[in-house]
This record gives sequence, structure tokens and C-alpha cells, in this order.
Amino acid sequence: MTIKRENYRYALSVTSQFPFCGLPLRLDTYSSCQFACRYCFASARGGKRPESALQCSDENVFERRLDRVQNGTVNSVVDELLSKNIPIHLGGMTDPFPPIEQRLKVTLAHLVAAKKFHQPVIISTKSKLVISEEVIRVLEGGPFAVQISLGTIDDKFGGMVDVGAPLPSERFQIMKCLVERGIRVACRIQPVFPGRESEVFEIISACAELGVRHVAVENLKVPVETTWIHKDSMNKAHGFDVVEHFRKRGAKRVGREWVLPIEDRLMLMLDYRKKTHDVGMLFGSADNDLLHFSDGTVCCSGSDLLGLGNGYNYNYLEAIRRRDRNSIISLQSLNDVWRPVGSISQYVNSRSRIVGASMGEYIEDSWNGAMHGSAPLSFFGVEDTGLRDINGFSQYKLSNTAEKLMLS
Repeated sequence: MTIKRENYRYALSVTSQFPFCGLPLRLDTYSSCQFACRYCFASARGGKRPESALQCSDENVFERRLDRVQNGTVNSVVDELLSKNIPIHLGGMTDPFPPIEQRLKVTLAHLVAAKKFHQPVIISTKSKLVISEEVIRVLEGGPFAVQISLGTIDDKFGGMVDVGAPLPSERFQIMKCLVERGIRVACRIQPVFPGRESEVFEIISACAELGVRHVAVENLKVPVETTWIHKDSMNKAHGFDVVEHFRKRGAKRVGREWVLPIEDRLMLMLDYRKKTHDVGMLFGSADNDLLHFSDGTVCCSGSDLLGLGNGYNYNYLEAIRRRDRNSIISLQSLNDVWRPVGSISQYVNSRSRIVGASMGEYIEDSWNGAMHGSAPLSFFGVEDTGLRDINGFSQYKLSNTAEKLMLS
């Protein structure tokens, strides 16, 4: 692998999921991943593969930015978010603790800087390196939460779908070690594999026994690309054609992925939520159309519930949460919610870019429809009333069924 020890331009950036995500700041300390998970959306799209040339984020640039923002100099939308104590999601596209981290220590240096400036960070990883003694010492007492991802308890199956990553049993040991050292720990049960849905209940129970504080669940999504390089290996691991399974179940296309129908996911998600609550943990419903069945506003880690920084709330999810007594969902309900004013053009795909627009302006532009991404109607149970407010923005309504299920 070719290593370029230099900052790559968008190491710290705004995720395209900001219209519904409470953690819009994404940091990838490495530009490609050394794990080869067979369901990875990044590798399915031709990027972030283990064999790709590797660039590293520059910890000195990161530290200078945190210092500058803390001293009141805000020059960009990223700076605006940092100034409001919005947590950084570390590992949005690539695992921040690949094997090469043991030598380069790029992620470790970023965590040291974040701790120095009290910048909250949610670390998403599968790696054993997160419990190396030098990393643990930085994490202890710092503004951090570690989110360990796994989708099965079966080591044999896990070894086939999470190639290069620790086995599920090893990841439980990672969580155990982190909990014992007093570090906030969440588990992202992702993806839920077809035919293995019952394993989620076992993972939830195991996490509760370890002292994990938050569990999030997200179903498998299949890439639409016909060139998906891991299709055959996924089929071999499952023992059946995964794409054909999705087709037969009536999966629908959402963006660049096939998603199982709501009938296959909703009641199971609610059962997972009940199980999680029964064993005393917090729950995140991490399917995009089911985010409003989460306990908080940050589905994947529960950072807002764990006292770790501020969730970002100028989004569709918050509008649903602010529905009025008649279940009406309006953009006006977000008028008092903070949002940055800087342009995010450089972080948006050229096909959906609005030159010079801010995050708030993208939300407003898409509120009446999904021209530039998701819209409120993409959430389960959200219906269009056909009415508009004085500014021309659609007024939506949460169905009675969704209301009852949210409160159940």
C-alpha cells in the first residue's frame, strides 16, 4: 500500500446525511480502510478499499483548528459546528484503528488533541487497537464514546463477512475492557443480516451484561451497483443469493441502496427496542426511515443521552419530535433551532449541489420534496396534509399508527 503522510482535503467534513443525522461532523483519519467487510457501502461504490493508496489526516492541522475555534475564530461551516460542541463522528467511512495505526498513531494523535480542547468524539470501530494501553489512557476521563459495531454472534459467519476485523467474540471482549476502564460504550448492531434477525436479541442481552449503555440497530442494505465486488462472498456466507432475497421481499431503491420493505423491519425494530429497554439500556433505531423510534436524537451512539456534547437538531427528525398536539409537522417548529450559516457546497455531490447554500437552506429546499436528498415523507408514518404554511412549506402529519408505536 502506498502511504502519503499528508492531510487529505476532506478528512474532517460535513456528512451528506445532515438532513436527518444528529452527528453531521465526520472525521476519517485514514482515507481508506484496511478491513474488508463484505457489506461495506464504501467498497461497493469503488472507494475506500484496503488496497487503495492511503492518505492520513494531519493531526497538527486538526489541533490548530480546534485551538483557533476555541479562541473565537470561526472560518467555515465545520468551525461553526465545532464551536457549538457538536461531537465529531470518527470513522464515518473508514475504521480509525486499522493495523497500520499501530505504527503511524495518526488516530491517537487526533484523540490527544480532542481531549486537550475538550472536543467530543464518537469513535466508531471494530479494532482491538482501541483497547491498547496508550489509547485507553487517552480515552479515560475524556469527552469520548466508543461505538463497537457487529452484526452477528457467530464467529464463523462473522469471519466470512467481516474479513480482517476481529471476530464477534473478540469485539465483546473489547467492549468489556472499555466498560471496565470507565469509558462510555455503545454497540451498533449493524447490519442485521437476513435469516439472522434473532441474533440481535442475543447481542442486546450480551451487551447489557457487559455494562454497555446504548444499543443501535440497523438493517442490511444492498448496493444497487451491479459491479458489487463482494456479492459472491456474501452469498456464500449466507448460503443463498442475498440480492435475490431482497428482490423477492419487495425491496425498494433508496438512493444507491436496496432497502427491505417496512413490513420486514418495523415490528422487529420495535421488538429490539423493547428488549433493549427491558435490560436497562438506551436504544437507537438506525434505519433512516425509523429514526424517530430512537430514544434520543443521535441514533447510532446516544451521545446526546450520555452527556457527550450537543446533538445537531436542525433536521427532519427534530421537526417530527416537535410535532404539535394534532401531530402536525412543520418547518416553522425549527425556527428557534441553531444552524450554521456557512456554505456546504464543497461537501455536497455535484449533482445535488446548491451553490453557496447552507445546511439550513438545503433543508428548506428539500422540505416539500426530495429534489436534493431525503424529505420528511421518507420517515415511516409521515403523511402530506396537502396544506402549506405562510412561507409555502408543506405541513405534514404523523399518522395515528406511528404515534401509537412511538409511545408503545
